[in-house]
Amino acid sequence: MRVALGVLANVDSTLKRRIVTALVLAPLAVAAVFLLPNLPFAILFGVITSLAMYEWAGLVVANMQSGERGSFVTLGFMAIFIIGCALLYVFANAQMTLLYLGLVVWVLALGALWFSRSGFNPFAKTVALAVAGLSIGWAGWLAITLIQTRADGHWWILWIFGIAWGADVGAYFAGKSFGKTKLAPEISPGKTWEGVAGGLLLAGSICGIGVFLWQGQSWFWLVMTFILIGLSVCGDLFESFVKRQTGVKDSGSLLPGHGGMLDRIDSILIVLPIVAVILGLGIS
Repeated sequence: MRVALGVLANVDSTLKRRIVTALVLAPLAVAAVFLLPNLPFAILFGVITSLAMYEWAGLVVANMQSGERGSFVTLGFMAIFIIGCALLYVFANAQMTLLYLGLVVWVLALGALWFSRSGFNPFAKTVALAVAGLSIGWAGWLAITLIQTRADGHWWILWIFGIAWGADVGAYFAGKSFGKTKLAPEISPGKTWEGVAGGLLLAGSICGIGVFLWQGQSWFWLVMTFILIGLSVCGDLFESFVKRQTGVKDSGSLLPGHGGMLDRIDSILIVLPIVAVILGLGIS
């Protein structure tokens, strides 16, 4: 404990807040994954995702460029999201369809990131932006809920968390230390290719080797680890893209040092439905 406090005393205030928040929340999240039955788990992560969707609703309102109906839009958006979660939990026949819908939205999001300079942006309209948020929110929440029902589901979720957290930590420190080459300056000026490389190295080393051995020296999951790390970066970039579009600097400030809840789970939301579909289809 003294060593940890000594380290914290020598870092800047922003990083200190990030570390303290992570030290508090990460163990709680892992404990919930391993200890909670599925329904309480679904409710807990439904609350977490709802907080992120509340912040997305703020982006939708900002995209309207009018605050007159802001409260009404936010309340309506949240009501639709929460009711949708409840219906998806009950009606299993709709679950895979919703996961595929979420993946379609993410494909469009990747297209927007890649071709935005050419004017491709299917989320420019407020309705499209709202539907996109609902779709990726539902898909992410449903995916983690479904994965947790598996006998080995908690290990898969821990692996997914490791991908997102490892990529984030590696990118942060590598970017701070070596970052020079901008990744997407018109979308997120702070991100660098050196940071991405640091995230790939840290998350890839831990999660890649771990899943390779755990899944019986599976090259499929080793390769998927690196693909998902790259996609987690894209999930983060897409939120930055939407914030740039709507003129919003910060989606939220709920988590000290990390911003809002959406900032914390944006990279996970793109990974979860992919893994859920792969596991559901038995591809591997």
